[in-house]
Amino acid sequence: METLFLSHSHGDRELASAVKQLIENCFAGHLEVKASSAAPSEGGIAAGSDWLDWIHDQIQGSKFTAVLLTPSSVDKPWLMWEAGAVSGVSLATRAASTIIPLVYRLSMEQVPSPLRSRQAARGEDRESIKRVLETLKQSIPLPATTFDRYVASFVPEYLENVARALAETPPPLTESAVHEWLDRITYFERTDRRSEVGHLHKAMVNVFAPGDNAFETPLDVRLHRRLGDIYLFSKQPQAAAKQYELALRLSPRDIFILHKKGVALLETGDEPGAQQVLDALLKIDPNATKWSTEIAGMKGRLLWQKYQRGRAESDLRGARDAYAEGLDCNLDSHYMADNVGQLSLLLGESEKAREAFQKGLAALQKTGDQGYWAVAAAASCHLGLGKRAEGLAALRRVSALRPRPEPAALDSIQRGLVRLHGGLGGTEEELDVWLKALSGT
Repeated sequence: METLFLSHSHGDRELASAVKQLIENCFAGHLEVKASSAAPSEGGIAAGSDWLDWIHDQIQGSKFTAVLLTPSSVDKPWLMWEAGAVSGVSLATRAASTIIPLVYRLSMEQVPSPLRSRQAARGEDRESIKRVLETLKQSIPLPATTFDRYVASFVPEYLENVARALAETPPPLTESAVHEWLDRITYFERTDRRSEVGHLHKAMVNVFAPGDNAFETPLDVRLHRRLGDIYLFSKQPQAAAKQYELALRLSPRDIFILHKKGVALLETGDEPGAQQVLDALLKIDPNATKWSTEIAGMKGRLLWQKYQRGRAESDLRGARDAYAEGLDCNLDSHYMADNVGQLSLLLGESEKAREAFQKGLAALQKTGDQGYWAVAAAASCHLGLGKRAEGLAALRRVSALRPRPEPAALDSIQRGLVRLHGGLGGTEEELDVWLKALSGT
């Protein structure tokens, strides 16, 4: 009995099954199909075996080799390596193996090297697949009338199986597909529907990663980062942390995504988890807190939240010093200056607080930044310096800005005001005035 070796990617196993069934139905007792992904009991490679030796054995023992090419597999390095090995071993051993590329939903121009020189066949086309079967029949002693009867009987069934397999196979996540979904995410942002982005997320997963573990499947760094950002801004930090984790599976050394994940974990109150993220980040770049105000800010917030739980002055001082380190590397950071001022007040270091608030206002004057974070920092710095009228005016400007601050941003600004109020030792009535000014009332 002759053998046909079928090379395909794991995601195309339903197509491979359709091809195997067609060939074995048409050439029952004459041609056996062995697939590269088959279980060891069905002729596949056993765990721990030498892959090249196994390929060598398949080529030497196979009269034919068919390689399945689809949009989802054509760029897979494993399949192309296997196809190259098939060609290389065939030439090296001078085995008379006929190699047939079977193409699905691809143009012939998309057939990659080393298969481009081979005569490819369209696996979805009735006449093309008949020619493949006729090529196989040339080496098999099967009566023409029997062969014609088998082809007429089994090819329609094969085409139905192929159509079903292709319909159920997720499309490849191409560059154009990524941009299409990024545009959809942008639309949800632009129309202030961030709280509904979970619906869009589910629809995306249904397209590209259906199945029981669909939401555990990493797709593209850009998609997961954007989804994580929206979840974070719409006060869904657990969902945000999950998206950043998926992004990190694809790009584990991206310290800015690590930073985002750390912030999301802090939003959930998971300080130990955030500490692990910060440790991993600093292992990649020990100096990250010295050149990145965002990472210095994450470290400061982590220590601040630890202080809130345990009231250890060392954590409070460590938080202030982390923000101070960020300010040292970027004197134009009003955010760092404001935090240094607030925490210095809580440490009873009023002169350092005053110096920091003055640096914050100087930075704002230099940069001319008018975003809601900048205006909120201006309000805090003015209030910290005892300039009540200027501070309240700035708080009212925050609520009047368009676009308005995100819910998570407003929460952060309010927490900052409460912390500043505590450092100044103000009355509850005064804090109420601040918060009302922030809300625009």
